[in-house]
Amino acid sequence: HEESFGDVKGKLGYMAPEQARGLPVDRRADVFSLGVILHELLVGRPLVPLRQGAEELLAIVRDGRHPGPRDLDPVVPAELDAVARRALAVDPAARYQTAREMAIDLGRYLHFGDAIFDSHALEAWMAEHVPRNILEAAAVEPETGAGTTSPMRPPGRAQPGDASSAALGEVE
Repeated sequence: HEESFGDVKGKLGYMAPEQARGLPVDRRADVFSLGVILHELLVGRPLVPLRQGAEELLAIVRDGRHPGPRDLDPVVPAELDAVARRALAVDPAARYQTAREMAIDLGRYLHFGDAIFDSHALEAWMAEHVPRNILEAAAVEPETGAGTTSPMRPPGRAQPGDASSAALGEVE
């Protein structure tokens, strides 16, 4: 099956404007889709209103002008709003050119100040700041495979800003 110029394929709610117009796409269209996902995660609802009819929905996507996350929820950090807006730029040249560029800006946000958000940084911080006996008590017991409860947090209680490993999967 050979695609011709002007064929439009993909889910409208995640489609880059150039893709919705039937123009050639490159990896920046995928960056746009990542921006849609980030936007949706930040505000908790779809970027493009799905209750529209197909023609209205396609027109919204082709225009590509969407409210930023902070326009919908002022609690969204300005730094994350800026990342989402850049990923959602109508002009592909104004967008992140690669997903890696976007990841670098997200990493800058996540590692700002004293916050620790990845397993390697957390391990190093814990080795430096948590008494050894607490670390050993929290280690997995070899016979049962069960860990003990952390003295710093009751089991099953997430703290604000925590990423749930069950929901997101663990990445190393």
